[in-house]
Amino acid sequence: PERLHIQCKGYRHYFPQSPDKIRVTQGPEFDYLQEDFFAHSYPIGHQSDLSGLRLNRTLKATHYDIITAGVTDGTIQLTVQGPIILMRHRQSTGGYPRIFNVIEADMDRLAQYPHGSRLSFELITIKESIKLLKVYEKSLKQIQADLL
Repeated sequence: PERLHIQCKGYRHYFPQSPDKIRVTQGPEFDYLQEDFFAHSYPIGHQSDLSGLRLNRTLKATHYDIITAGVTDGTIQLTVQGPIILMRHRQSTGGYPRIFNVIEADMDRLAQYPHGSRLSFELITIKESIKLLKVYEKSLKQIQADLL
């Protein structure tokens, strides 16, 4: 019997070239940091799971705790043991300083990194984050339309 061959083009062509760095905006307790967060790369620890990526590098800060406050997908909390990036299965509140937030347009890409990968970060503005989210959403809508 004749076999039907379907070529998978993949979805890479829908998205602009992905940056090497994960883009973040400043969090409410950003000023607790006492060293340059962006001067380092951060290995993803083996203790990471669906709720958060634990980064294996300690950072100096004025405080490592706050009164419990709300957190969102992508919140980067600072603990004594190192930063934790909260993922989609996160809790709703936390008691660690929220130093940065991964932009929504980078969250799905961030979830693809395996344990042991090294992450670098880039600080952008909220305005840039919104612009990148609109581009990302447009790409997702185009994929959906092409699948129908």
